[in-house]
Amino acid sequence: MSLRLENKLMQDFLAANGITAQARYNRDGSMRGTWCFWNMDLPWSDEIREKLNALGFTSSTFGGPLTKYCNNGGTFSVSVRGHREILEQAEAETGRALGFEKMDALTIRKSAGVKESRDCTVRATAAAFGIPYAEAHKKLAAVGRKNRHGVHFKEVYKQLGLQFHQRWFKGCPVEKVLRTLPPTGRFVISVPRHVFAVVDGKVIDDSVPNPRQRVKEVYKVENNA
Repeated sequence: MSLRLENKLMQDFLAANGITAQARYNRDGSMRGTWCFWNMDLPWSDEIREKLNALGFTSSTFGGPLTKYCNNGGTFSVSVRGHREILEQAEAETGRALGFEKMDALTIRKSAGVKESRDCTVRATAAAFGIPYAEAHKKLAAVGRKNRHGVHFKEVYKQLGLQFHQRWFKGCPVEKVLRTLPPTGRFVISVPRHVFAVVDGKVIDDSVPNPRQRVKEVYKVENNA
């Protein structure tokens, strides 16, 4: 399986600085916002620790320089923080490849005068139909969505005026589905615990989607009524 871009960029960065290791950025869970580096063929050593400290990494547990106690089990396996620029580079490159256009959630909520969260269905509906967030908010409320609560898009798409556009897309990676969709048209793509809009080939969301994430359903806007 191919690496997520930020992990590949980090592994290349480490290799360029004399450190051979696998890297994974944790986006979820209790370790969210940290990097995990490991090489089970190497022991945790002062040399590795000093190199990581010199590169500006800090302990994910203590928040300061890495110590000899930061390893996991004596082998080179450590959790660190640092180098957000690698994440930003990966997001920018992935966004360009996917045709990403940012819809900032905080900005549109403020402009609509609502206090919201867990509102990806509202944002996706607004983008897909080309309507203001406030209008999309009313559309979702009319079909049973409550403020600051998610809603299963599969249960409401017909009431919103969308058509099921599943075809063979279920289980395919986001990047493959995006390559297959027609260059014009308005769609909503459902992935686990999230939905986002695609309008004329552009992904519209608050953050760049994971290109390897598996798609659950695809819906198409047949008209903007």
